[in-house]
Amino acid sequence: MILLACATAGCFHATQRDPSSLTFLIESSPTNLDPRFATDEQARLIGAALQEQWRRAGVELELRPLELATLFSDVAKGNFQITYQRWVGANTDPDFFEYAFSSKRFPPDGANRGHYRNARIDALTDQIRVEMNQEKRKELCSEVQKILAEDLPYLPMWFNDVVSVHRRSLGALELPSTGNYNFLATLQPGGN
Repeated sequence: MILLACATAGCFHATQRDPSSLTFLIESSPTNLDPRFATDEQARLIGAALQEQWRRAGVELELRPLELATLFSDVAKGNFQITYQRWVGANTDPDFFEYAFSSKRFPPDGANRGHYRNARIDALTDQIRVEMNQEKRKELCSEVQKILAEDLPYLPMWFNDVVSVHRRSLGALELPSTGNYNFLATLQPGGN
């Protein structure tokens, strides 16, 4: 998943927003933003596309491509206004909510890079981690998802396609939509 993150918790949140457009985001943004991006080609292209789209809406993005270690360091410290990131794998386990959204999990102790704080999310993620009843855990996760959809600590933009070009001798590959590489453990060279 490709998403935007900002260093001010809930900066994408607006109580009266039209969910069919990003107008709420543009209207609540300063007219000049300093987004942090990696230097790879995909990041550069995404940055350029966002820069043009936001320019048309009256928001200037001054792209700041950074070497990956510098980018991660800045993001971990909260030293950014806005950044785009990729989540690959691991986000299908409910414990991910605690890792990415609990106020106890700011970097380097977790992935709450936007320093998002919500006491209800903290309580729910604590419950999820110890709840053994699958139905109850599912209800707790659903509540977390509803809160996150309202608060928008991150703005999901799109999912990358997961595609494999491989030799037939590897057999049929079951590629997960999460983009992780767990399928490599089940490869059977010379298979069907």
